[in-house]
Formats: sequence, C-alpha cells, structure tokens
Amino acid sequence: MSKITVIDDIMGSGKTSWALQMMTELPAKSNIMFVTPFLNEVDRIKNECIKHFIDPIPDKGLGKKTEHIKKLIKNGENIATTHALFKKFDTETIQLIKENNYILILDEVIDVVKPENITEDDLQILFDHNLIKTENNRLIWLETSYRGRYEKYKEIIQGNSSYVLNRNKIIWTLPPKVFEAFKETFILTYYFEGQYLKNYFDLYNMSYKKKSIQSFDFGYYTKYELIDYRKPDLSQIAKLITVYEGKHNDVVKTNGNLGRDNLTFTQLSKMEKGSKEAKAIKNATVNVVRTEWKAKSGDVIWTTSKGAKEALKGQGYARSYTSFNLRATNDYRERKHCCYLLNKFPNLDVFKFFEKQELIVNSDLNSLSDMIQWIFRSAIREGNPIKVYIPSDRMRNLLYDWLKGEI
Repeated sequence: MSKITVIDDIMGSGKTSWALQMMTELPAKSNIMFVTPFLNEVDRIKNECIKHFIDPIPDKGLGKKTEHIKKLIKNGENIATTHALFKKFDTETIQLIKENNYILILDEVIDVVKPENITEDDLQILFDHNLIKTENNRLIWLETSYRGRYEKYKEIIQGNSSYVLNRNKIIWTLPPKVFEAFKETFILTYYFEGQYLKNYFDLYNMSYKKKSIQSFDFGYYTKYELIDYRKPDLSQIAKLITVYEGKHNDVVKTNGNLGRDNLTFTQLSKMEKGSKEAKAIKNATVNVVRTEWKAKSGDVIWTTSKGAKEALKGQGYARSYTSFNLRATNDYRERKHCCYLLNKFPNLDVFKFFEKQELIVNSDLNSLSDMIQWIFRSAIREGNPIKVYIPSDRMRNLLYDWLKGEI
C-alpha cells in the first residue's frame, strides 16, 4: 500500500476539516507533523486541533528553528510548521523523523524543484577539483568536510538530488528521503496533475494514491471521509463566477508588443512603468474595477508578476495586490472582485528539466491550477458570487474550459 495519499479536491470541500478530524482520531501515541504555507495556518492547527501541537521557534537556548524542531521530534511532540522550514530539513532531521514514526500532513503542495544559477567557470572548477561528480544524471558532492567559497553549491548539491541542466544552471530538488522518512503522508491540494510535485513523484518513482473528500452533515456536526478520487461537480461554482467579457479584454491585442501570448512573465519583465503597454493595461483594469464593476478598493484583489506590480497598479485596486501563486489563506475571503493580469506558463528551466528526464509538465493544467487556487482566495470560498477580469485570452479560455468540465 502506498505511503502517500494525495487528497485532491476543490477548495472548500473540507480537506483541512478532514485533517483535523483524522488527527483527533489517531491514537494518542501517534506523532504528527502538519506543514502549511503560512504561520497563521500553523496557529489555526494549534488552536483548533484537540491534540497539542507545538511550532518550532528560534530561542537563545535552542538556537535556530532548525535545531528546535530536532528537539521536538526527539521528544515525540506533535509539530505544526511551515513549508519554508520543511525544505531546510537536513540529514539528521530526516533520520529523527524516521526513527520516531511521524505522520506528515502537507497542506498544499510544496516547492520541490528550484533552478539555481552557476557560472560555467565555477561548475568546471567544481568538477576539476573533484568536489562534485555526476552519477545517474545526479550531482554528487564528494568532499563533505569542505569549507570555502563554494559552500553555497555544497548546500544545494549535498542532498544527492540536484542535477546539471546546462552550462550555467543547476536544478535543486527536495531530497526524496524527506518523504521516505515519514510513516505515512497525506497531501491536501487541488488539481494535483498540474503541479510540479506530481512530476517530482514520477521522477523518483514514488507511488501515491488519489482520494477525494465526502462530508456527511448530521446537523450538530459534520463527518468527513476519504473516498475514491472523483472530479468535483462544478455546476454550482460556475454560477458564482462572472467572467468579464467586454472591450477591455482587447487591450492586449491592440497595444504595442502585446499580442496573442500576452502578459507572460517574459513580456511583463520588460514592461516599464509609464510605457504605452503598461498604461493601456492599467487603464483597462481601472475602467473595469471602477466603471464596469463600481467596486471599492477594499473589495478587490489583483495579481501580476512581481516585477510588473509597480507598472500596472492603478487607482481603485493598487493596495490589493497578492502573489499569483497565493494558496492556503482565508485573508481575502470577503473580496468579490478579482483581476488576474497574467498569462502564466510553467517555469521554463523546470519545464526543460523534467523534459530532460522524459517527464512532461502539462502547461495548461499547471497554469490553470495556480489561477484557480488564486481565485479561490476570494469570496467564492464562502459560497458568494465573484467577478473576474482576465485580459489574457488563453487564461480566460482555460477558466471557461474548467468550469465546463472540459479540462
């Protein structure tokens, strides 16, 4: 039986509620680690779960969080922590997790693949001085006692789970031993097929089973159960989403270098504040928010690439920016107007890396997954209607296809 269960269900289906119920029902001697993107979600687990959870903290007597968590694991404490700390687990931490039979609940997928820049000269020096070698396409760090100017590469490579992509790029992946150390793993997410973690599991031949959530309302309480995976019924959700269709979608077709592949990261990275293209997109968004929707600034969320934020922010929505890959937060659940100013594609280096390993990242599912997660930070997660402005034809059509169940 697989040690990894992916609970793949729509936002609001009760994945976190199921996790709280499951953790409560586990035997008292079970050791649990709950890992989530944000500290406020760590606090939620600590406050809402009957079992006692501790989050690692930096302390004069304990050192960094990375040292405190080792002590907590040794003591068999239930731990609630963040994705950021999870990615820093070293060999000692991994071994302690294994020895203490921890169960992992991972709230949303974690960044398991990251491109790292390196100069061609530095890469050659590492090989020439026998600091690294390649084995089955992986980079192996040979000199464990090394201290010096190349330590930053040692930190990237020494987990034996990094690869050379090209002459000036290394791909770091989370050491698979992290997942292997846990007695059992549950991953709470949606649209798993479109996420890098799916390709990562395939890369390391890590089997998993997919499940969905079913809830039973008994009036005074709700019970949650895992069932065989099934695609969610989106008919009610489709009724709650009004996608803007009007002249302001044409902004990407009629201005300068904007075109069919509009609003990609590459294009946005070149967009200067005050340029013709930036003004056109900003003005279109302002008109949709203030004239078409007559929305108040506190009722809007918007996103684009971080580098284009200053160029595209406008009156009526400027202060409501969030990152495009926002997940696992309820902070914006009252916002009813959403502007998605981005034509998102997978990271090209990550795409090429998996392609080199004969694994294909589904670009459309990857893009759609992030956009849906972002949209569901808004009022729709509370079952309230929302309005969405998506000037990219590609992203808008992906949303329509999803709502019709065609993707």
